[in-house]
Amino acid sequence: MTTTGSVDFEIFCKGQEVDDGLLYPPTKTESGTALAQFLFSECTSFVAGETSPACKPAEPITFGVTGLLIKHKSRSYILFEPDNPGGQFTEIEFPEECPLENTILVGRFVMEDGNGPLEEEAVKHLLTMSPSALFAGQTEEGQQLPNSSVAFGIHPAKLELSLWLKLAGANAGKEWSGLAL
Repeated sequence: MTTTGSVDFEIFCKGQEVDDGLLYPPTKTESGTALAQFLFSECTSFVAGETSPACKPAEPITFGVTGLLIKHKSRSYILFEPDNPGGQFTEIEFPEECPLENTILVGRFVMEDGNGPLEEEAVKHLLTMSPSALFAGQTEEGQQLPNSSVAFGIHPAKLELSLWLKLAGANAGKEWSGLAL
């Protein structure tokens, strides 16, 4: 997940799910939006490449996010930002025996459909991380693109994430798509 000072530190979580996700359709002037909780469980910590049971974070690690469909070169992506007035995704809590202090995860990140265009109707979409260089705050074709970057406290972090998204409840099994304006 990140490098802290001169020590490599990583958290790997096998369990990933979206809890209480909501999709809002676009209006005539605005792209569609989303609101969700990402839950991460079955986490293992690695310090300097070695498993560190002493630094296993409290679970579930929960990210409250808002999503906005954005367009880049005629393709739709989802920009995720914290659903928190303080601008943080979450505070990762460590046991007392861990030399790391509880740390805030902040930033924003962009995901794309790794199975095909998000604009195509499908029962489920595989969201994967978009390359950070694709969304580095640059201006392209007269459009200011967001800066997709995450920090673990004050240290830059690399977030690697993939999630299958599908509709639930009365809409389970139905096709859906995302189209940015």
